[in-house]
Amino acid sequence: MNVSVARSVWTTLAVLALVTAVAAVPPVVGASDAGSADIERGGTDIRAQQTTPTTATNNTSVRHANPEEAESENTEDALRAQLTARLADRLGNSSVQISEGQYNRAKGLLGEEYVDTLGKYADVADENGEEETADDFERAGETQRNLSDSLAEYRETERAYQEAKSAGNEGEARRLARELVRIGEDIDRQSTELDETYAQLGNRTSIDFSGARERIRTVQRDTAASTAQIRDAELSATTLTVDATGETASFVDPLRIEGRLLAGDESPVADRSITLRVGERLYTLKTDADGRFELDYRPASLSVDASQVTVRYLPQTTSVYIGSNASVPIAVEQVNGSVEFESVPDEVGFNDSVAVTGQVVVDDRPVSNLPVNATIGQQSVGNGATDADGRFSMNRTLPVDVPDGEQRLRVASGADSAVVVNATEPVTVTATPTNLTLTLTPDGGTVVASGRLTADGAGVSDRQIALSVDGDVVTETMTGDDGRYQVRFDSRLLHEDATVTVRFDGSETNLESASATMTRGGGAGGAGNPVFGVGSVGSGVPGIGGVGGSDGSIVAPATGQDGPSTERIAFGAAAAVLILAAGWYAVRRWLGSSGSASVNEAETDGTTEDDDAEPIPSPVALLAQGQMQAALLAAYQSVQRALAPSLDETPKTHREFFRACQRTGAVPMDALRVLNDAYERAVYSDRELSLDEARNAIMAAEQIVSNRGGDRQN
Repeated sequence: MNVSVARSVWTTLAVLALVTAVAAVPPVVGASDAGSADIERGGTDIRAQQTTPTTATNNTSVRHANPEEAESENTEDALRAQLTARLADRLGNSSVQISEGQYNRAKGLLGEEYVDTLGKYADVADENGEEETADDFERAGETQRNLSDSLAEYRETERAYQEAKSAGNEGEARRLARELVRIGEDIDRQSTELDETYAQLGNRTSIDFSGARERIRTVQRDTAASTAQIRDAELSATTLTVDATGETASFVDPLRIEGRLLAGDESPVADRSITLRVGERLYTLKTDADGRFELDYRPASLSVDASQVTVRYLPQTTSVYIGSNASVPIAVEQVNGSVEFESVPDEVGFNDSVAVTGQVVVDDRPVSNLPVNATIGQQSVGNGATDADGRFSMNRTLPVDVPDGEQRLRVASGADSAVVVNATEPVTVTATPTNLTLTLTPDGGTVVASGRLTADGAGVSDRQIALSVDGDVVTETMTGDDGRYQVRFDSRLLHEDATVTVRFDGSETNLESASATMTRGGGAGGAGNPVFGVGSVGSGVPGIGGVGGSDGSIVAPATGQDGPSTERIAFGAAAAVLILAAGWYAVRRWLGSSGSASVNEAETDGTTEDDDAEPIPSPVALLAQGQMQAALLAAYQSVQRALAPSLDETPKTHREFFRACQRTGAVPMDALRVLNDAYERAVYSDRELSLDEARNAIMAAEQIVSNRGGDRQN
């Protein structure tokens, strides 16, 4: 019989199975299929830019299309549109919450679910050249979350300011006013960045973000107005003017700067101690009766390419004045400084502290505020800046990538800074023994190799581990936190006498190399360190509710006192399994009359799969248990296993698998599209697959396997 006959038989048998299962379970009064809303909508007007009427949205986030729509040729476009709408929907609702002052709720709408949806969208965007749109959605979410935090901080500081004013604490009020000015500047910058990102998203997608943009602009304007009002009430603007005698300057030949500080009403800030930042250096001095001052600026870290240096007035937090700045021209002449080491370790090894102290001077004059960096080989072991006395202190553990042996510890400044230092001291780096463990655990058709790399009892992270079978490297991985690693490989590589080895290469590091080896049927590492055993694992049929009998029989779970009895569930489920299994067997017979194997009995070049391969669970058994997603994934895995030998590459994603199958010209593409669309819904959709969807996908999988090796393409 042909596929259409098989499909009709399937339909009849499925109906019988459903009737039997439903008859076995009494109805539940008051049950509903409606899910609870996961987003409280706030009237967002983010919408598609279109002229045709659209259906109003309800109070839930955007869901995937109906199966009939998803199975069309535009499934990928529909999926991308669904994810785009969901991201835009959350951005819009978040902007509503921001406008209503609900900042935590606004941030929560762009939390884990937004990030998860963005990850799915990025997968689709990468395959369609829309990476920039994904980047914009990521930038919009991050900026809007930061804006929510800034607004929350602003409102909290504003309340504290009002309390200080009510209590007559003018000094605290001025301090808080200055803080409000700082936060207000952040809010203004974030709002502008968000508005620009919304504009880019609107240009790249069919989404209208005008409502969200207007809400953010309103918040921006209101915050700016509030900040200006508080600033004008509490703080006074200042004007700073500066002039220099000449332009050429160096650390040994300073630049004389003269200046004057005036208040907003042009009155001098007279006889007051002020703090100025000139370039990278701080100066505390006192103004005279006319608000005038003078200082000698000795450039240290200022770049030799600088053409001007900025002078900034930094008022105290309780001051009534607002900061101001001005600049003067400069031509920097570079000079060499020297390092006087005070302490350097003679010998260091893995995880040891490299404590280095010393002083930087030029002609016996200490050099302050000069950034310096300490290295051994090419690896940094500390960085910092000199203090007012030119002293530095750095302490960092020795990196793994510093090779063992005689090395030089170097302390240096930036090559283009006004003061340059470059000094070295000898140091011995010792090699540290390492320990590498290996455990092999079967998991389906794969074997999980796991273990830990340690040195002196401490885990070693970010190191490459190579796994080989019988001397041939089959995969590599990196150690993670605490030195642990885990990697999978095909269990078919493990023949009867296979030897598995993991190896760490310590060359170019201060760690010794290490390896661990296990042989099938024997092991290393002492008793209690299991090795991969011979024989199949987990071959029984899983029972309802995840409980399986030791003989593969189906075991029904107990239920609450108000639920159906276990006897009725067991009877109904067992009957459903028998009917569906009969249908599965019948379809296999009809579709496989030429001798081809079923989905779970895939052959390669006329031979069966390796006996060591983990059996794939029966899609029919999973379907009878109501596990629609699991049934679909089992069918999809069966197709992957059956077609893998005929593909020209090893696909990494389901879309790469689809294209690889398409290139063979021998895969029934109509059936593969049905299976692929169902797989996308199982992975990306928020709802469970229906029985019909899962059944059609499993039949498509059966058709693909039964037709493999043929020469026609639907």
